[in-house]
Amino acid sequence: MFIRELNECTAEQLRAIGHITRNTPDHNLGSAMESLRLNTKLKVAVHLLKPAIDRPVDAAVYLVEVIDFVKRTSHGADPFVKQREIFLIFAGALVRSGTNDKDAQAILERLAQINDASMAGLKALVTTKVYLARVLRRREKTKAAEKHEEWLTKWFRKNPHLISEHALRLLLLPPGETGGSPVLDALGGPSWLDSRQHTDKTDLRLAKQCRQCGACEPMTKLAFSRLPKSELAVSQLSLLSLSGTGVSE
Repeated sequence: MFIRELNECTAEQLRAIGHITRNTPDHNLGSAMESLRLNTKLKVAVHLLKPAIDRPVDAAVYLVEVIDFVKRTSHGADPFVKQREIFLIFAGALVRSGTNDKDAQAILERLAQINDASMAGLKALVTTKVYLARVLRRREKTKAAEKHEEWLTKWFRKNPHLISEHALRLLLLPPGETGGSPVLDALGGPSWLDSRQHTDKTDLRLAKQCRQCGACEPMTKLAFSRLPKSELAVSQLSLLSLSGTGVSE
């Protein structure tokens, strides 16, 4: 309904309602209305992708115009790097809907090439590889899928707690999927999700991050592979403090 209002109402009507401020000059109205409409479409798409809603086909439709806008306004920068999260949301909608596996594969392969060693970059890479392995299997590119699945299996074994519980279950037990997950099967099946244990090594990896640039493994090899027990205890205490504030999510 809100998007329909933006498409059908005049500028004066939108000002009267309060959707556009009266201080917005006339020459900026077009871009202001476009930004408002596209931001609304993005929020609607994210809502439609929630497991309780599970309407990826409709979400993908809403995101098409958003993706076109991002590509059109990249101004020479790589849109996949600049707006990685939006492309990943769109690719996720395509993978879950199964409506365009070819485009989904192309987007995900481009996202997998992004060199970002930060924690956010690592989590995006894990999500990208999960989606990419799934779509490659659907396209009967088994060997290519297995490479990503092997990487993911090794990574999840070493880092069973780095991805939040909610996000992890969505990745390995996606809504609407009935074929099972080769990655989860390799880890030991659904019981692995409930039997993950904290160890000194897994907790160390949670804190293993460059203090200067934020880089983390496996994209960047960090030199401090081992910490004294006293420093490990401090790292674990810091992680507990962060988890209490929601920062680690």
